[in-house]
Amino acid sequence: MMNQTIALIDVGSSTVKYSLYRHKDGRPALVDSISKTTKLSQGLTPHVPLLSEEAMQRTVTEISKLIDLSKNESPYRLMIFATSVARKAKNIDAFSLRLKEQTGKDLKIVSAEDEAELFYHGLVDDFNSVNSEIIAVNIGGGSTEITFGVNGRIKWRVSLPVGVVILNESFVTADPVGEDSHLALLGYIGVILKRNKLRRLADPSAAIMIHTGGELTYMKRLQFPLQRFVHSVDHPYFISLNDYVNYCEDLRRLNRQQLRNFMPENPEWMDGAIVCNAMARVIAQHFGISTIIPSDKNLNDGLVLRLLNNSK
Repeated sequence: MMNQTIALIDVGSSTVKYSLYRHKDGRPALVDSISKTTKLSQGLTPHVPLLSEEAMQRTVTEISKLIDLSKNESPYRLMIFATSVARKAKNIDAFSLRLKEQTGKDLKIVSAEDEAELFYHGLVDDFNSVNSEIIAVNIGGGSTEITFGVNGRIKWRVSLPVGVVILNESFVTADPVGEDSHLALLGYIGVILKRNKLRRLADPSAAIMIHTGGELTYMKRLQFPLQRFVHSVDHPYFISLNDYVNYCEDLRRLNRQQLRNFMPENPEWMDGAIVCNAMARVIAQHFGISTIIPSDKNLNDGLVLRLLNNSK
């Protein structure tokens, strides 16, 4: 299979991510990527774990548009898959049926364990020259995946049952977010980490944390004080934890519209910025990590590597 394309669509709790890859000799190159905020899990709660008709339809509508877009490249393979929201929703079969009826495509549900593994391998693919321990963090709409590995080998992984959606609904109740609410958010995240008994690192100074899911574009757009990182082509910058915390404190004081103005192509994506910042901050502090590397990699990058490896 030479110079062919693969299209992948990741259906998350808040966002649908489309990635188009062209590969040659087994190596994928990202050709195009699009994120659309559809809020599929809007209204879904532990007490009422059901997707609404409106959320299902607007998500299927956006997926249909992305499928049509992919036809311009004639991908030899197109896959649609879902993560946390599909694992939680009791009526996910209704969504899958609607997707099949309107697009002719099937939905694959990814397990929490597989999600963490795919994210990790997609992130560290070009970190071969780094001997540091790596913690990969993906903060999704309905869950947060944390994976720890050394030299590309996973040592442990965990999927926390909290993400942007539930934390936004619980703590981001004022605009801008008040100091008391923000402190409560930080404290709650700390409790979640302790409750899951996440082990400390033996030598935090040897570790780095990769914060993924569009964070590189986000930090560059908002002019975080980034520094050059030379050990990864896909991850050219890092930020110290101290700089990250200080800058996020300034951002917390911005209102929702001011934040949305930074991302005009998908403004609602910025609605989760304060929560994501808080999650990354507390996770880094929990493990004693002082270096954060922002990444635009996502689940699709790990999945395309697996598909290519399986085709050999």
